[in-house]
Amino acid sequence: MTTHSMIRTAAALAFLMALAACGDKAEEAKKASPKPALTVTTTTPTQTMLPVTLAANGNLAAWQEASVGTETQGLRVSEVLVNVGDRVRRGQVLARFAAETVRADAAQATAGLAEAEAAAAEAANNAARARTLQQTGAMSASQINQYITAEATARARVAAARAQLQAQQARVGQTAVHAPDDGIISARAATVGAVVAPGTELFRLIRKGRLEWRAEVTSAELGRVTPGTRAIITAPSGARLEGRVRTIAPTVDPQSRVALVYVDVNPLPGPLSGSARAACTRAASSTWARSPR
Repeated sequence: MTTHSMIRTAAALAFLMALAACGDKAEEAKKASPKPALTVTTTTPTQTMLPVTLAANGNLAAWQEASVGTETQGLRVSEVLVNVGDRVRRGQVLARFAAETVRADAAQATAGLAEAEAAAAEAANNAARARTLQQTGAMSASQINQYITAEATARARVAAARAQLQAQQARVGQTAVHAPDDGIISARAATVGAVVAPGTELFRLIRKGRLEWRAEVTSAELGRVTPGTRAIITAPSGARLEGRVRTIAPTVDPQSRVALVYVDVNPLPGPLSGSARAACTRAASSTWARSPR
């Protein structure tokens, strides 16, 4: 091998070694370079409502209660047709009284009216004949006036007898106690065989079957409640009811610094159970849920 060949070979080997060294350094530099700490991605912003909860205590009660009594006097209860918890319709018969005496009085009033009408007819005929004789002079003026007065008196007696009959017929109608509105019977005092006085309460009715929760809210938290706010009520029996705020009392109690918030509770399906009826007069707790504006 010549000197020039040896020189070229040595140069090629040196070049190859230099290239290998550069490749190793580049690989080491690549491995030593730090990885990025954050990864950035793009997304579209959206709005969402976060619920705000507020705890409160209060009582479950009837929205409105109707007191169903009697206008009759001295009648005996003969039949009670409903019980506590029953749903009734407007005009439905709730109880009946023994009506024999009242019907007899009505029949007597009917006979009295017929008698008064007969007497009035006779008085009218007499008065008519007296008027025909008024111009002939066959009857004195005083006698004619007597017949005319008797006619007017007979007519008044007919009106009184008719009013008496209407009163007796009204009493016959009062022997049946009717529901004044749709609702649920919440209390019953009527007992078969009892003789009740006028105005005695026989039944108590929850109108429309509607319940309301009367929550006690402090004045500091009152501004967080608005009409329409959803409420979840937990009764003492463990039953959970849902409702919405109907209205807020306009005043705050000066001593306790709380105000009443009236919440309409969703109607209960079917007749009220015993535990639900008991809850109507006991305290209940609730969690309010509303979305901030």
